[in-house]
Amino acid sequence: MAFSPSTCVMHGAAKLTLRAGDMMIIDSSLPTEIKRQKHRAITLFIPRAKVSAICPDPGRLAGRLMRPDGIAGVLRAHLQATIDNASHMLPQQQVLAMDVAMQLALAALSEESGALLDAEVLDGGLYHAAKTHIARDCTKFATNPLSVVQYLKCSRTVLYRAFAKHGESVSACIWRARLAHARQMLNADRNRHLSINEIAFRSGFTDHSTFDRMFKRAYGTKPGEMRQMSLERSQTR
Repeated sequence: MAFSPSTCVMHGAAKLTLRAGDMMIIDSSLPTEIKRQKHRAITLFIPRAKVSAICPDPGRLAGRLMRPDGIAGVLRAHLQATIDNASHMLPQQQVLAMDVAMQLALAALSEESGALLDAEVLDGGLYHAAKTHIARDCTKFATNPLSVVQYLKCSRTVLYRAFAKHGESVSACIWRARLAHARQMLNADRNRHLSINEIAFRSGFTDHSTFDRMFKRAYGTKPGEMRQMSLERSQTR
């Protein structure tokens, strides 16, 4: 539910009042009555066979409000971003966004069912959830493979396998996200007053020499040189 002053859903034996941000699991085989005022919502229809592959008894999930954190939290943020940006996206981008949403939804349903997340069954949803979480939290010093495992509530082996299928490692993904954040900060005019050390610190690096070395390896130039080139481009506009 993206927006709603109040929505009442009677689904099977459950009766819930939904508000903005809530996500409810509905089983289309059960009777459902929805009373709502002006609203904005997004609905994902997932084939029962796919849900059954990760939860032997999908009917027991019906009527639940999905949790606010974990993969469900990543799904919620992804759906909101899709709604907010849909009008600016190409048709193929909209299809890709909904495909990712479906994968995340399957991963979230698996989490709700209490099953261990299986990267093979979830078809990439765990990978996308981890990437989204890393992009959001990469600047925190505590972000590492173990913290990603704990956030997604999966095993380390399953997470590593999901990344291996895409030719990546979790650690490398975290460092690339930090470097990309630093590069964005270096190129932004609003950050001219910040020192290189401060930008490195705000991007999740605690050691300046490590930041310099990794940045040059990734982009072929030192952070200070990139900032200077960015400054020169701004002056010629």
